[in-house]
Amino acid sequence: MDQRSYAITIKEKYDSPEFKNAEESIVVDIPVKQYAKLSTSTIEVMPDNMTVGSESNVMFGINNTGKVILYNVTVTFEGDSIKTTDAYVAI
Repeated sequence: MDQRSYAITIKEKYDSPEFKNAEESIVVDIPVKQYAKLSTSTIEVMPDNMTVGSESNVMFGINNTGKVILYNVTVTFEGDSIKTTDAYVAI
């Protein structure tokens, strides 16, 4: 199912002392939430050898394996010997 609200119509029919064969329709909206799922390809680091204080390029693919369109994807690089960095990914 796509991520959105789906309307369900409930038709009621009942009797009461005031009303005979009373009918009513109620529309209930049910939101469907899909969680984003993704996978990454093999991570490549260029250059292979680095010295302290130098910079490097990190490349990998992001594959959307879910049914939700991915928006505003960011990647955080963390490690013992690197400065933590966030990067926005254009998809």
